[in-house]
Amino acid sequence: MYMNAVLKALIKLIILPIILVGMIKNAQTFKAYKAKAAQGDAEAQFRLGFCYDKGYGVAMNKSKAVEWYQKAAEQGYAEAQYNLGVCYYKGEGVVIWFKMAAEQGLAAAQYFLGNSYYKGEGVAIDKQKAILWLTKAAKQGLADAKKSLQVIYDEY
Repeated sequence: MYMNAVLKALIKLIILPIILVGMIKNAQTFKAYKAKAAQGDAEAQFRLGFCYDKGYGVAMNKSKAVEWYQKAAEQGYAEAQYNLGVCYYKGEGVVIWFKMAAEQGLAAAQYFLGNSYYKGEGVAIDKQKAILWLTKAAKQGLADAKKSLQVIYDEY
């Protein structure tokens, strides 16, 4: 009980001010990166992408993170290439492209999007959306979509 009170006091007196100063610094740092990134600076583009990726100085936005990582990656910035690869691997910030293709009727994109919703990869888990997109792909004859639907239905 006493430890909880001490811990809460420490958070209020020491840790919280440090976090607030860090947030202000992050916002200023974000603005500096943004200005340099707009001029084509690969390192600044990477760091701006990282700010969007982690929510440092700006609201977290995985799509914007991918956009800036890609600009830096195209200039050969290794860390950006790596982080972009991680985003693609996890589906973070890139699922929007699959959704756009799925909405145009591309079965492979519908399949990928359905599985993304089912597994929560790059999007929140949503079984209803998973079934919707997998059904669309299955109706176009995509066998893997039919298998994925079967797995979902077997769970119920």
